[in-house]
Amino acid sequence: MIKRLRYWFHLCVGSFYRIRARLRKFLLARKILRRTRNRKALTIPEITDAISSTFRNAIDLLSLGIEDFEAANRDVRRYATAVRNVYSGLLLMFKSYLMELTKSDDCRAVFPEGISRGLSQKSADVSKILEEFDVRGITIDRKLFKRIRGYRNDIEHLFDHNKTKGVVVREYVVNMMLMAKNFMSDYMGVDPLEEVPHGVWVAFLKEKRIVEDERRRVVDALDGCKWVSNRARDLFETYVCEKCGGTMWAPDDAKKGDAAL
Repeated sequence: MIKRLRYWFHLCVGSFYRIRARLRKFLLARKILRRTRNRKALTIPEITDAISSTFRNAIDLLSLGIEDFEAANRDVRRYATAVRNVYSGLLLMFKSYLMELTKSDDCRAVFPEGISRGLSQKSADVSKILEEFDVRGITIDRKLFKRIRGYRNDIEHLFDHNKTKGVVVREYVVNMMLMAKNFMSDYMGVDPLEEVPHGVWVAFLKEKRIVEDERRRVVDALDGCKWVSNRARDLFETYVCEKCGGTMWAPDDAKKGDAAL
């Protein structure tokens, strides 16, 4: 009797799990079907408008980032906002170009399921964007971009006050804007002077000149040192501070005559 009860018990339990698994598959299939029905593919003119809108949004974010940096002397929190906005604008510009390249394929380089209306869509992350760049022979300064990405993540998640000093933020904002400018010129075939608002462009050039002046002072200071080798000198010129993330540093004036290792 006990053996028979055990048999029926195990049989019922097994049936329950099989039925539950089939029910889950059914519900998942129905969900996918509903998503497919709700998905409304865009026409080519609509896709073109979406690409143009994405590019304009990228320009707006770049502009907001420069405006945030200019306003940060009154509110230091705007330094972090400047980094976030310029970085987001740069990524959005990359996406808009990939959308243009895959326009005939529903922009699948950016939207794996194809661009559409009627449902939220997940777009490509940074690693996917870089993969697409590799496939399509699109080159950017990967080493610099990696440093920019790490700096932005520190700003976003840690809000390290050492990394939100004006001189450091200026360097990264200028580097990101230069990357966006070169990308527009080299790949997108557009003139940054015509796309970026004049006031924003003037502010960017002002900050760029400051960075270039600081860089010249760094190089001059390093040239005034005695180096044991040219390699040592080159390593110091490209050194990135672990504390603040910046590269605008110079040796102590009192020790400039000493040999540097």
